[in-house]
Amino acid sequence: MAKIIYQPKGKAKEYSPWAANFYNGCSNKCDYCYNRHCQAKGLLGKDEPTLKKGLDMFNVIDTFKKELTKYREQILADGKGLFFNFVSDPMLEETRVVNITCILYTIQAGVPAVVLTKCADWYEEFVDMFRADENKNIPLAKQMIKFGFTLTGFDDMEHGASTNNDRITLMKKLNYEGYKTWASIEPIIDCNRSLMMMCKSAPFCDEYKIGVLSGKKNYTPEQVKELIRKVNRLRDIYGFDLTLKDSVFNFIK
Repeated sequence: MAKIIYQPKGKAKEYSPWAANFYNGCSNKCDYCYNRHCQAKGLLGKDEPTLKKGLDMFNVIDTFKKELTKYREQILADGKGLFFNFVSDPMLEETRVVNITCILYTIQAGVPAVVLTKCADWYEEFVDMFRADENKNIPLAKQMIKFGFTLTGFDDMEHGASTNNDRITLMKKLNYEGYKTWASIEPIIDCNRSLMMMCKSAPFCDEYKIGVLSGKKNYTPEQVKELIRKVNRLRDIYGFDLTLKDSVFNFIK
């Protein structure tokens, strides 16, 4: 049987010590995606998401529930919640029903959920699915879910995703509605474009995580240092939390 909940390693672990992946593949088709270039790209980097081997629409929810029961206390002890998802996007049209159903179950079980997406067309479906169960689910979601968006500023490199501006618009709506919001500024493709994304979203973003591009980069360590200086000035204004990933420190040291 496929394992849904696991402990990430490497760069992914900097986001969360626990994650849930239901699907392999992603229709966002991002040029820079590690999964599209790694040795397992035939499985992890394919353009159409499919349920992991051993899972189907009849057993995936029950499998997740059993695993969450098994790992619940460990996830709570680590204190950062359960991350949805690293290998695919939880809010793709093809993946969102399974993910939203399991996110709902997660918070009902008292476990915080952390979402990262490049999609901006799911809000109404999310609200409908949560309200379809119990009225208390929406207030619970506002306490226990952190909605995150990857913001690179390069729509032309994220072929199947919503535009960065649409993601920021939804972030603003979620923040206004009372949800916790965050953004992954990873990878930095261009320092000025990354700063622009943060300037646009800072008034309604609670937290940023910043990481550099893997492989060849079109910027220097000094340019990244200048970006961080400007981001810190922005933080003085808006008060958001800021995490610089190890890739940043390794690049600028």
